[in-house]
Amino acid sequence: MPPFLKRKVLYLIGEEDNPWLAALKCPCGCDDVIQLSLIKNDTPSWNLITRKQGTTLSPSIWRTKGCKSHFFFRENRIKWCD
Repeated sequence: MPPFLKRKVLYLIGEEDNPWLAALKCPCGCDDVIQLSLIKNDTPSWNLITRKQGTTLSPSIWRTKGCKSHFFFRENRIKWCD
């Protein structure tokens, strides 16, 4: 993982065809780094879907510490939960 992450960029860490970690700066602006496991046997873990329309992570990302942001990463966009 790079030492400094840029805002609005999703980083995929691992092999090109088999990333095992997704990382991004929290989109709320708090600048915390969010790391999400893409390993199916991990708990919790996220599913990565890459299509022509963009990259999607599921399920939603809900921070339980810090800013407590809750959002979806769908087709390269943040969709906030109410």
